[in-house]
Amino acid sequence: MKPMIKIKKWQLVRAKRSEDVLELTGEDFITVGKRAFRGATQTTVVLPNGVSAIKAEAFAGCESLERVALSDQNSIGISCAAFRDCAHLCTIENSEQVSVIGPQAFENCTAMEQFVP
Repeated sequence: MKPMIKIKKWQLVRAKRSEDVLELTGEDFITVGKRAFRGATQTTVVLPNGVSAIKAEAFAGCESLERVALSDQNSIGISCAAFRDCAHLCTIENSEQVSVIGPQAFENCTAMEQFVP
């Protein structure tokens, strides 16, 4: 798979990488765009400081995703179906930073034991 990170107007619009852990540090965006990671194969995604929104279906269908690390420096909103069908997702680090959770944000995330914003 050809590695690709596409950022447009402070929004991550596409992230296609082959590595298991994708650490996005120092990237110049504040929003993870709609369907940016949809169907990606990463097991872990670490979002940089400054990200304040995860748009609809941003990680939907990421069946291998187990862990997402949010910034601990600002509040973040999670839109509808952002993590839908991420069956292996069990950990959202810094979840106390989440200020808004949209409908079906974690639908079919069967490995998620507890999420406390």
